[in-house]
Amino acid sequence: MNYLEEFQKNQPVAFETIKNGFKNNKFSHAYLLNGSAASPLIETAFLIARSYLCENKVDYLGCGECLNCIRIDNGSYYDLIFLDGSKSSIKKDQVEKIHEEFSKTALEAAGKKIYIIHLIENSSSGAINSLLKFLEEPTDDVLAIITTENLTKVLPTIISRCQLIRLKDNPKDEVINKLIELGYSKEDSEILTSITNNIEEIKRMYDNGNYIKVKDTLIDILRHWVESPKYLPYYAQSELKSLTYDKNSIDLFLALLEIALKDIYKIQYNQEISFKESEPILKDLASKLNDVNSKIKEVILYRGNMNYNVNTSLLIDSLFYKIR
Repeated sequence: MNYLEEFQKNQPVAFETIKNGFKNNKFSHAYLLNGSAASPLIETAFLIARSYLCENKVDYLGCGECLNCIRIDNGSYYDLIFLDGSKSSIKKDQVEKIHEEFSKTALEAAGKKIYIIHLIENSSSGAINSLLKFLEEPTDDVLAIITTENLTKVLPTIISRCQLIRLKDNPKDEVINKLIELGYSKEDSEILTSITNNIEEIKRMYDNGNYIKVKDTLIDILRHWVESPKYLPYYAQSELKSLTYDKNSIDLFLALLEIALKDIYKIQYNQEISFKESEPILKDLASKLNDVNSKIKEVILYRGNMNYNVNTSLLIDSLFYKIR
């Protein structure tokens, strides 16, 4: 099954909306894609971009194989600008740079320009105001594609100037199978899809080495929990010292800890687990820990606190004193 067939199967409404727009040559000058972290936001944004510039469309959508499609996917199409709000806050000067560049003559022969802003909710107020001005003055040769995981954080004035497309979550089993096809282990595929079903996000998380480092740190802490529960907070603080300056790493650690605790709970009820290679450690903990469900709730609560300006070192210390 190719990507278009898969997209049509998993996102039938979005597929028809996008296809009909290009079929009838009535596509929007600005799309707003809304879905959770488990939905194909980035993939859909680039599908629309490919469909806008494709030289050999398949069923009115981008073929994914022509030169324009390939260059869009590998980031070498000169008249496409991508701002990624998942990595850092989008600033006013970045949006103004788009406006400046796109006011010039197109560099590509097609004469069409595209900008993609991923996770618009992670933008400064200045960036939002600049974007609004841009959307208020659409031109025929510029296509805007904006994504959000939280529609309530998007200004109504932005929503009203875009065609809203809602996306469903990717089916977890299909994502696991695709990751295995890409060479990920079954265990890592199952663990990672418990965090997000977004394949591109999983690739970034895994390929930069952070996931493996954080996972290994977690296993060491769980092993110490079995051996010396009394000193767990001290050991956890020591092991996580190198990570406490990076909130993304701590958030990933807490997500993995939540999955591991859920595995311990499942072992107590003879259910399948995700951390299969660490099953002996988890079984030891399952035999010793009481009220695992309350520990899971504590981790979820503390992970929620990561959205605020907290001292991650103190947060970790407090959490492990509560759950040991």
